[in-house]
Amino acid sequence: MKKLLLLLLGGITYAQPNMGNPNDLWACDTNSDGYTVFDLTLNDAAILNGLNSNDYAVNYYETSIDAENGLNPIPGPTNYTNNVAPLQSIYARLTENGDSSNYAVAYFTISAALPPVINTPEDIIAYSNTIDLTVNNTQILGDLNSEEYTITFYNTETGAYVAAPQISTPETYNALNGETIWVRVESIETGCFSVASMIIYITSHAPTGVNEQYFNEGENLSVLEAEGENIQWYDSTGSDTPLPLTTLLVDNTTYYATQTVEGMESMERFAVTAHMTLGLEEQLFQSLTYYPNPVSNILTLSNANTISNVEVYNLLGQKVFAKGFSNTEIQIDLSNLETGIYMVKVSSQEAQKTIRIQKQ
Repeated sequence: MKKLLLLLLGGITYAQPNMGNPNDLWACDTNSDGYTVFDLTLNDAAILNGLNSNDYAVNYYETSIDAENGLNPIPGPTNYTNNVAPLQSIYARLTENGDSSNYAVAYFTISAALPPVINTPEDIIAYSNTIDLTVNNTQILGDLNSEEYTITFYNTETGAYVAAPQISTPETYNALNGETIWVRVESIETGCFSVASMIIYITSHAPTGVNEQYFNEGENLSVLEAEGENIQWYDSTGSDTPLPLTTLLVDNTTYYATQTVEGMESMERFAVTAHMTLGLEEQLFQSLTYYPNPVSNILTLSNANTISNVEVYNLLGQKVFAKGFSNTEIQIDLSNLETGIYMVKVSSQEAQKTIRIQKQ
């Protein structure tokens, strides 16, 4: 309906011959500069409208005046670069070979269309060789309308650019680990397209287990547990070098395990944070603080667990102070002690910890 309207308003200026309605043409502007190459002769058949090409000539012009007068036809209509960006009118003249006065003129537009802007496809991680290549379609299109574009898949970059041979069953594609698949997104209206690639990774599931595990001081990586086959440990999610099982564990450090099934190592890694098991004394006094040291008069002791008793000894082993408490923070008066080094035994529940202070 659109072309018929153009034809009636500004197209054919002569009633004969019975000229057909030319189509607007699009060509892909790969440089995004507004200019590209068109084959104007794609409209020959539409313009002839069933007339014998031996009896009529079709020529193309850049202006309506030239078309009306049959002057300055475009010399290379199969390889024409537009000179107005990005949209230009082209005038077609249909002339009877035996009678140049019997002609008709119509126009159409040529448009330099930009390639569709698509998102880089995400690589596909799968757990079997049968892959659905279409799982990324929505992500690839982004804001593009899926009804206006086609997405096809190819094994080679060349195949994607020439649109052949196409992967015929992308929903059930039999993939190879590490294989590159090429994706072609094409505008249904303009035929303009973009090409991108994605990689297929076939892998195993990550091991499973407990994420927080405990060890005794001096134990190594071999005591950590992960459910899976052929477990290997790493010091990070991105490391390529496995850790030997003789690696000594470090408190509050996270280690990462993979499993290898049928020769395929899992890409995802199972994280285990290792915590060193503390003895009773270390558990009860791990937050013990005391100040000032050296001390002149008042010594303050603070602990997460209740302090039940404090005893002070000189270097001869003589007890010079003793007192019971029931608080997490206490103060003891050492002002009557002579200058020197003293040992302070702090009790909490059934455990004791001895600290060294200096009296000045």
